[in-house]
Amino acid sequence: MKKNINAVVQALELKHKDCLNCGEAIFNPICPECILEQFKQWIQTHPSLERVKDNIEEFIFKNRKFSNSSQKCITCHKNSSYLCPYCFTEHIYNLLKQARMANAILAEFLMLFNYDFEHSGYFKEGERLGIF
Repeated sequence: MKKNINAVVQALELKHKDCLNCGEAIFNPICPECILEQFKQWIQTHPSLERVKDNIEEFIFKNRKFSNSSQKCITCHKNSSYLCPYCFTEHIYNLLKQARMANAILAEFLMLFNYDFEHSGYFKEGERLGIF
């Protein structure tokens, strides 16, 4: 979860079970599309997040080409998990911060979409916001 790698090179060189962003093994293969569906359900109570949803959908559309050789999602069993849930939710969290969402929304997101099991990334921001 700490280093970014060249996703294009990795995707072209091998069939992967590793995250194309951080290079770590994906132990919880939930595809970005399934996480997006959960996000869509959550934002029904926060209409101001609609523009962030559009950015996430664009990201998924642009990165579908990397999903051919990755493992299948354990939720939908059809899409591929080319990013680990941590990297994908970190991307969403950064989009929320860039959109200048209120700390209450950021805290709620981190509470609902926490895949920082090692407590080395956005978990620290959750502690700062007082939710962990």
